[in-house]
Formats: sequence, C-alpha cells, structure tokens
Amino acid sequence: MGDKEKAGILQRWIEKHQARVLAMLEAQLEEGESVEDWVRGQTAPWELLDWLPVLDLIHKAMRKHYVLALTNDRLLVVRTRGTSVKVKDVGSIPLASVASIEEQQWPFTAKLTVRLRDGSSTSYKEILRDAATSFVGTFEALTSQA
Repeated sequence: MGDKEKAGILQRWIEKHQARVLAMLEAQLEEGESVEDWVRGQTAPWELLDWLPVLDLIHKAMRKHYVLALTNDRLLVVRTRGTSVKVKDVGSIPLASVASIEEQQWPFTAKLTVRLRDGSSTSYKEILRDAATSFVGTFEALTSQA
C-alpha cells in the first residue's frame, strides 16, 4: 500500500471517528484540563518485514495503535484496540517531562518522535502530515507559555 493510499485511509478514519475520539479523550481529562490537539498514530516494527506474506501478517499483529493528545498540563497517550476507538490503556506524561516532539515527514504521512528529559523516546508513525505539523506547533506553543 502506497503512502497516498495510507493518507486517504487515515483521513477517512479521522473524519468518521472524530467525535468519538474527542468524547473518549474528554473522559480521560482531569479538572481544569482541555484537549488542545490530538493525532492518531501507531508503533510497529521495522517495515522490512512487509515483503513476505507471512511476515506481513506478523508485522500487522505487532502494530500498536495510539491516540496522542495534548492538554494544557500533560501529554495523554491512549492505546486503542486496533483501529477502533475502544480504550485499551491510558498513560500520561507531564509536559515538563517532555523534552521535545520531533516530526519527520514523508510524501503523505509523518512520524512523530516524543523525547523525554530522561533520554528515552518513542516514535509514532503513519500520521497525516498536516496533523503532525499542527501537533508539534501546539506542543511548542504550550511549552513556551510555561
């Protein structure tokens, strides 16, 4: 599947599930918090595994789908069940602990890397380019206010 097809699938998923994602995120908020921006991404092993059908199935099974949301105080990391909006696990990172969010762009999608002050990092890929750029901009605006 090409990047253009992935971008189309991602756009349709966001259009279809936007209200449900916002409702799910609002259920995770604490008093006085608001969702500033969110993106949907996934973690997966190296793409080289996609060239054989059996390895492709293993690769798909190892993918983990996430919704990343920026609030005024923290970064919410919500793991979802596959491509649905059902919550599997929720984690949060205070914005003070996030050193940077870096964007790497491809023709139609992007990858975000969240780097923490303790040196660890996690990458989330297959995010729409415009959404990734907006997310990084929102993060920079929130951290410059603090």
